[in-house]
Amino acid sequence: MSGNKILADTNTLIYLDKGATKVATLLHEKELCISYITEIELLGFHGLGKEKILRLENMLSSIDIIEMDIFIKKTAIRLKQKGKIKTPDAIIAATSLEYNIPLVTADTGFASIAGLNCIFFEV
Repeated sequence: MSGNKILADTNTLIYLDKGATKVATLLHEKELCISYITEIELLGFHGLGKEKILRLENMLSSIDIIEMDIFIKKTAIRLKQKGKIKTPDAIIAATSLEYNIPLVTADTGFASIAGLNCIFFEV
């Protein structure tokens, strides 16, 4: 994978959508990708209006979405067996691990996952 590629956690895109300049600066000139589960989490919030959905879909149209494969699935299962982790977070972490892409997130819970390359930010 390119050294310029990063995997964004759902919270990263939420902050980006809200105009967080720290996040925008962090992502500047990076090749952004997400797990398919992030797309589901982002667009699946109950009560999103049509305008917000269109804005989010527009943002996602320029982002590489990594779909589930057998390797991600097996790694996510292993992560869930090793510790208490929500399924979406296990899938996102497994995607980062399997594709060897750093994960950008504000969720410090990812720090406990061995071998996971995280870039943490605060807003």
